[in-house]
Amino acid sequence: MRIHKTYIPPEITDHVIDHLHIDTRMLGICSLVCKSWLPASRFHLFSTISLHPWKKDSFLRLLDSTYSSFAPYVRHLFIREGRGAYTWEKKWLNEALPLMTALTRIESLEIEQIIWEFLGTAAKKSFREIFREVKQLRLRQFEFRTGTELVDFLTAFPILETLRLENVKWEKETTQLLDASVPSRLRVVGMNYCRKGPVLDWLLTNPGVARVDTVRLGMITARDTPTVSRYLQFLGDSLTELHLHFCSEFYVDGAGLIDQFNLAQNTQLRKLYIYGLVVSTDAPLDWVTTLFRQIRSPHMREVSLSFHIADSLEDAQAVDWDGFVEVFAKPHFSGLSNVNILIARKGDCSAGKLVQRRLASLQQRRILSVNVGSDDRSLMENESA
Repeated sequence: MRIHKTYIPPEITDHVIDHLHIDTRMLGICSLVCKSWLPASRFHLFSTISLHPWKKDSFLRLLDSTYSSFAPYVRHLFIREGRGAYTWEKKWLNEALPLMTALTRIESLEIEQIIWEFLGTAAKKSFREIFREVKQLRLRQFEFRTGTELVDFLTAFPILETLRLENVKWEKETTQLLDASVPSRLRVVGMNYCRKGPVLDWLLTNPGVARVDTVRLGMITARDTPTVSRYLQFLGDSLTELHLHFCSEFYVDGAGLIDQFNLAQNTQLRKLYIYGLVVSTDAPLDWVTTLFRQIRSPHMREVSLSFHIADSLEDAQAVDWDGFVEVFAKPHFSGLSNVNILIARKGDCSAGKLVQRRLASLQQRRILSVNVGSDDRSLMENESA
């Protein structure tokens, strides 16, 4: 009896394995079928690694094993050190980073709860050597001594494309920007619950390099406003997508602060998202419509607004809805395909119906979408960064 072997091209088997990218059990089985199936299986099995204090030891033992060969497949790495407040949350990066030099293919790095000052010289050196190829960087609850130290840290990522900072802190505001190179490929910048000055000042140092097209800024304060405004003007026609969240100071002096902005120079702007607008009879949000009146881009396609009703339906009626109708009737808003309104008022649809009535002209254009419920940002944006 003759046995005929059937050859399946790797392009086909790789495509089949790609469809199993979230099924770790099946990927493990595929990796044992034959050598030709192993690379595609490992590509998905080890693409994302999360390192927490309670499981880092087993990972480091595996990485250091004589037979270990998975390191080149790790592309997305999450690291959480912790504050050292609990026995299971010991600080471990000082010892671990010099042991992680095999992870040379990391493209996306997310770090949480680290105090940079507490890392030793060897750990900091290893950090810079290991992660030079990172394209996407996200820092959460990360602490530095000065703004200069933060900027110096960021310059260690020369091919960075996406930068997200959340609750990043530093003690001293002073920032020295001499020889602080800016990544030439940077396209997405996001900052929330942290001061904007040092990072934006750094990005402004090289006008010919940083052509960012997506900006996400949360909790903009009066102190941030001049730098934010200057940076948006500097971006000019490279900016296509803008996400903003304003702090309480704008509800006191909205007109004075918003006048510092000038979106007229962002002539390629396509999407604008504004989050967490608190609505009350004392704050009709006319400063928000003032911001929209600055827009001159003929390419606007999407607008999303998230409102929090402070108390009663009367507060919702106080919003400058007529101002929004007037703005969206302008010729440069004629290409709008979606105006998404989120009312964060769970279990009460009356505010949503009010918005539909007041924005009836947008209903007629079939571009209005009104959602009532919790402030779910997945309804408002695509978290691609």
